Amino acid sequence: MPHIGNAIDLHPDDIIAPPADIQQIQVNYQRSQRGDGYFNGNKVLTGGELVNTQTQFKYGRSFELNTLPAYFYIQAPLTEISSSGTLSASSTNSGAGDTTLAFALWPYANRESEKYMGFAGYLTIPTGTYDSQRKLNAGDNR
Repeated sequence: MPHIGNAIDLHPDDIIAPPADIQQIQVNYQRSQRGDGYFNGNKVLTGGELVNTQTQFKYGRSFELNTLPAYFYIQAPLTEISSSGTLSASSTNSGAGDTTLAFALWPYANRESEKYMGFAGYLTIPTGTYDSQRKLNAGDNR
């Protein structure tokens, strides 16, 4: 049985209902580099480095559902993971990440008073590259 999770994850202006018939294409690039860490305020030399590079492609569209504002998006990442030094045994991996689908609906949207109430649901599909023999994977296999 998969774990069910609940979260409130909003950023400023996220809850404002968009007008209908807006399409969005977005490309994000993210790179994170990890190496030496800290333990009790002291630098701990690991002698290794882990680099994760990800490009995310996102398509979204706003519309009306029974006169209520709604929004849908699909997001698919491409990931490259590389390691070096003491972490090189983790090897490298690249490929597709897991696809995310999202749907938002605003049962209350008053543009004049700028008051909104909305709900959103997210679904992650395990479309990513995954190998159980690897320690690092682009997909989560969930």
